[in-house]
Amino acid sequence: MGGLPEKFQGISFTFSAQTTAGMLHNSLMSKLDKRRSHIYGAPTGKQLICFVDDTNLPVRESSGAQPPIELLRQYLGHGGFYQVHNGVKFTGIIDVSLALAMGPVGGGRNAISNRFLRYFNMVSFPEMSDQSKRTILNTILLGGF
Repeated sequence: MGGLPEKFQGISFTFSAQTTAGMLHNSLMSKLDKRRSHIYGAPTGKQLICFVDDTNLPVRESSGAQPPIELLRQYLGHGGFYQVHNGVKFTGIIDVSLALAMGPVGGGRNAISNRFLRYFNMVSFPEMSDQSKRTILNTILLGGF
């Protein structure tokens, strides 16, 4: 994720049908620094931008849930998530923002629950040239900095 201002640090994850909540949890926690007891976040003085590609690929369980997406929803809704190592404890996450990308439903891609989507602003556009996409996204991303 090059081209970000110095204050920001980027990481990316690509979901697949085999992605589990445990895999996401372990990968994300390995990128975070411990700030205080039960509080983790980006390195001090930085803001972590976590890009997740193919967000709607994880397989649904028989109950309809997609555990990796539920883990992200719990972070967005509660500012962290529960860990079950040596008992159940809540771990707060600070200075982390999410950006997601997903394709249309179908061909292995699943619908995402409204409980999760309510935390996001969606940008959708018809097929266009790469230069047009760069111009639009640069304008959006650089507009607030």
